[in-house]
Amino acid sequence: MNLNILRPAFLVLLLPPLFLLLSFIFSLVAITSSDWAHRAEKNPADPTELIGYNHRAPFVKCEITGTHKISYLNGTTITTSEQPIPAPEGSNVTSSWDEHCTRKSNHRKLCEGVYFLGEDNIQFCQQLALAGDFLIAGTVLIAIAFFLSLAILAWTVTGVFRTGYIIIRNGSHPHSVPRHVRRWAVHNPRAYLGLALIVIAGCGAGAMAAAQTVGGNILVNLNWPQSVFYDPGDKGANVIALLGPWLGGTGIGFAGLSWLLAVLGTVIGGVAVWELPKVGVREEMDEWTAKRASTLGGSVLEIEAASAPRV
Repeated sequence: MNLNILRPAFLVLLLPPLFLLLSFIFSLVAITSSDWAHRAEKNPADPTELIGYNHRAPFVKCEITGTHKISYLNGTTITTSEQPIPAPEGSNVTSSWDEHCTRKSNHRKLCEGVYFLGEDNIQFCQQLALAGDFLIAGTVLIAIAFFLSLAILAWTVTGVFRTGYIIIRNGSHPHSVPRHVRRWAVHNPRAYLGLALIVIAGCGAGAMAAAQTVGGNILVNLNWPQSVFYDPGDKGANVIALLGPWLGGTGIGFAGLSWLLAVLGTVIGGVAVWELPKVGVREEMDEWTAKRASTLGGSVLEIEAASAPRV
């Protein structure tokens, strides 16, 4: 057994499942990430003070809330969630800020479309729900593709240990050993499993790419108050003083990595590993047929014994 041949063969066999596994992992990270978009928020009582970053994602909605401790000179202390602006006379206000995030498996219940200023409108919610649908579809399809790739790997890995099979190509060679001519198309179950895997992985990658495009666009470009930064208007200055623009987060990048790795795994598998259905034929020729063909003036096929695995 030629180990120098086996090592690259094993590597090529493992690449499609490895890329699809990484794609599935990144799809899970993307679907659970809260950082598809984020913005800076400032203290309404002191716009120069940054109180934190608010995050938003197809399955996550966050809000920065404060706890305010009002201490009066007479020793009375009151704690409230409503920030007093301005601070009561003769008091000192100490505020602490925290981000609270809501996660829902049913992403359509996370966004209620309304028409009030500062709230999610119905167009935003519709597109955000579409991005969530694409995320779910992409994650499920990539997971199915990964498990199918494991099945094909288990089916074909034994071929790595097979040696001495025949490779045939057109031409002639004085030392060739012709064999019997046989013609057949590739219509075995493994070939159709490989075709199904390519279709499923391709659809999964497409769904993740659509989720990245739709979700990234809606959360960064159409999320309130993003329009204020393009056209402040009369009231825009007050908003800009307290809220920063929405910026793209890591969740968008994870979605991009997911579909890119799915494409790489599918291309490598389809080109170098998986057997696919073929309408064409392959030929082999035995010694008796070759001699007869040579006697009759027919062409001779060059046949080489090879140690490389048939995968």
